[in-house]
Amino acid sequence: MTPPACLLASLLIALAFLQGCSRGPSSARNSAPASWPTAVQRGMDRQVQLSRNAELASTGDFEADALRRRVLAAPDDLDARTRLAARYESTGQPELAVEHYRILLARHPEASAPRLNLIRILHSLSLNNPALHDSALTHQALTATEDGLRLHASRQLLSWKGILLDSLDRHADAEPSHREALARAQGASPSTLASLQNNLGNNLLLQKRYADAASALETALSLDRRLETARNNLGTALALSGDPTRALAHWKSLAGPAAAHSNLATLYIESGRHTEARRELNIALGYDPNHPAALRNMAALASIDGRPAVLEPNSVRRASAWAKIAQTFKSTLGFTDSREKTSPTQAAQQ
Repeated sequence: MTPPACLLASLLIALAFLQGCSRGPSSARNSAPASWPTAVQRGMDRQVQLSRNAELASTGDFEADALRRRVLAAPDDLDARTRLAARYESTGQPELAVEHYRILLARHPEASAPRLNLIRILHSLSLNNPALHDSALTHQALTATEDGLRLHASRQLLSWKGILLDSLDRHADAEPSHREALARAQGASPSTLASLQNNLGNNLLLQKRYADAASALETALSLDRRLETARNNLGTALALSGDPTRALAHWKSLAGPAAAHSNLATLYIESGRHTEARRELNIALGYDPNHPAALRNMAALASIDGRPAVLEPNSVRRASAWAKIAQTFKSTLGFTDSREKTSPTQAAQQ
């Protein structure tokens, strides 16, 4: 083969080789369009799924979302709607719970548990919103109670009617409900009977029938000596009926002597007995110079009678100091009151 012919043949072979090599990558590039849309589609599907998940979990509460789907699928599902309302309440959304209980009662007016829950939440909301205490929420709770009583006069609904009427300062109207609740509670546990007796005692206390109130509250404590609200109310009834010594004994068993004397001072301030109130506050601060309630009462008293919010010198403080030493002695030697003690916070909450 002549050199030109050899050169030509070499060029042809090189071209053939280059073309063969170019077909491999070309073939791979030609297959990409077939797989690329699939990857794009997968990404789009993923975004759609994420959007759907976000919609379903808009509150971040998967349990509530599942219950909502059940309620939407079956609006008359008593269990699902009850559980959804309870879920809303437990997650700090009582207003939504109220709406679901209302819908539920419109569909199942005979259901007792949802009605009691509705009344309880409305009452709680009214207490937490003092501006609404004597208005819409309490009246709504009372309406729900009376609607239930027309269907079935249960002990629980009668008790709630008395409590709500007391909240509206309709104490004389409330008393029959408290008494009927007690009459229908025969055979109930001692703690239940004690609570109902306490409700009646509080009602009588609000009516300023102090001796009757003390009797009802003593009955409550005979049924459950640990019922702190009854003991606190009994202290108030005794103090207002002219027996401060017994009142102080009950209050001391709840929160200690400083709180007890501060409580008595509060009643004296409310009844205009300012000199006696100041004496009790000095005794309270003799036990605990930093007692918050006593200090607030002292400042309030100073704004009322114009006298400085300071401790009386010597005699009263000395007397309370000796009482404090005596109390310490009794505690050390084990001569303390055998009744159940409670924290000052618990007593204050009552």
